[in-house]
Amino acid sequence: MEKANYPIPSPEKMFCFISDNGVPYTKELINSIDKAIEYNHPETKSLIFGMYTADLAYAAAYKDFENAIELYKVVKTLSAKLHIEEMMTEELLEEVFSHFENPDSLVIIAGNSYYASVKFLEDHKQADKLALRSLGGWIESLYITLNSLESFDPSSKAAQRIADQKITFWNLYTYLKAQEEGLGVAQAIRELKDIREILAALEEVKSAKKSAENGNSTVVTNSKILITQE
Repeated sequence: MEKANYPIPSPEKMFCFISDNGVPYTKELINSIDKAIEYNHPETKSLIFGMYTADLAYAAAYKDFENAIELYKVVKTLSAKLHIEEMMTEELLEEVFSHFENPDSLVIIAGNSYYASVKFLEDHKQADKLALRSLGGWIESLYITLNSLESFDPSSKAAQRIADQKITFWNLYTYLKAQEEGLGVAQAIRELKDIREILAALEEVKSAKKSAENGNSTVVTNSKILITQE
């Protein structure tokens, strides 16, 4: 599948990363499947869709097949409320069921579903819905990741991935600002004030290293975002 030109990584990338680095699975962090039908406010539908999309990616990354199947059905129902159900085809659902015993394929399908929704919304000129869907997915991914850590070690790979969300956030924030006239987008931007201030306060340290190859000297610059337990 050709991925849309889109600045926000899909949630399964974060969850596969923390899974590979030993962060345990906590299914209680997933939104209640039964409550999905309660979200009907026009300004929150896209946000909720993004949150459940992230929950689907989380369950798939940790091989929770039972919840992954149910969450896929929820995402399909929510897509109908947003009038984008065409992207959640019966063929894709059948593919999910056919790969029930193959965890790697299930993660790939979750990722493909995410990018299918990105492409669909872009193709149908619904970038405001896409912006809010992206925000919902990003917030849910960060919430799950932070609450999955048994302890916080600033030097760990998981902590560094969290710190790197500063970059992801600014990409997302820029995307939201470009769609500010869309339904609910301006309100969502206002509610990001605290998160924006926290991430803006994270220090970015740059370092330079000189290397020589074939008699030529080059300087490579690296940057790292620092994070503490506070």
